[in-house]
Amino acid sequence: MVRIPGLAASTRVAAALIAVTALALVTTEVASAHVTVLPAEAPPDTNQTFSVRVPNEKDDQGTVKVRVELPAGLTVSRFQPKAGWTREIEKNAQGQMTAVTWSGGVIAPAEFEDFVFQARTPKEGSSLSFKAYQTYQGGETVEWVNAAGQERPAPVLTLKAPGSTASATDDHGQAAAGAQPAAKPAAGQPSGGAPTVAASASGSDLSLLITLAAGLLAVIAIVISGIALSRRTRTA
Repeated sequence: MVRIPGLAASTRVAAALIAVTALALVTTEVASAHVTVLPAEAPPDTNQTFSVRVPNEKDDQGTVKVRVELPAGLTVSRFQPKAGWTREIEKNAQGQMTAVTWSGGVIAPAEFEDFVFQARTPKEGSSLSFKAYQTYQGGETVEWVNAAGQERPAPVLTLKAPGSTASATDDHGQAAAGAQPAAKPAAGQPSGGAPTVAASASGSDLSLLITLAAGLLAVIAIVISGIALSRRTRTA
């Protein structure tokens, strides 16, 4: 069998680089597990079922309370009951819901929960920002209140013109006229009314992932080029 000098070493180096970069990508993905509102897009002036998705980001304690401030212009009508959790509603002088707090349950490490409600989107505007406050068993409260692209961004709902694939509903939760029906859940998936739209990485997270991948390819190319140059020097 023909042995190529430096090939085994290059393979080990490349494997180590791939392992390190893969670990960095996994770490970045875990760190990007934000509190989000699903679906992330909805038509204006329509009734819609939403969920606030709250992942637990700590390894040693659970989440025991979630408070969400409802943006002005969004008219919340009802909530889906959540076993093990109690709900406290805050209203303004006009009787409109301004915030909701869920407590009494526990979101364990490596788990997430969806808190579901129905609301009507405003007629005008481009986006709605929800401020969320996540309290852990140790007493720490993480504030998801910042702008997109910053650390701990607030959940954002983007308003899109009619014709989007979001599933609008009337005041009774039925599909509104002209709205496209929501896709049926796949076999084995829960059908408790929570949206099945998957959360996507934010623009800043995607840019970081692309940068890491490009860096990996560049380092591997440099290593291979160095080994090839060393081989040519030995055979000269």
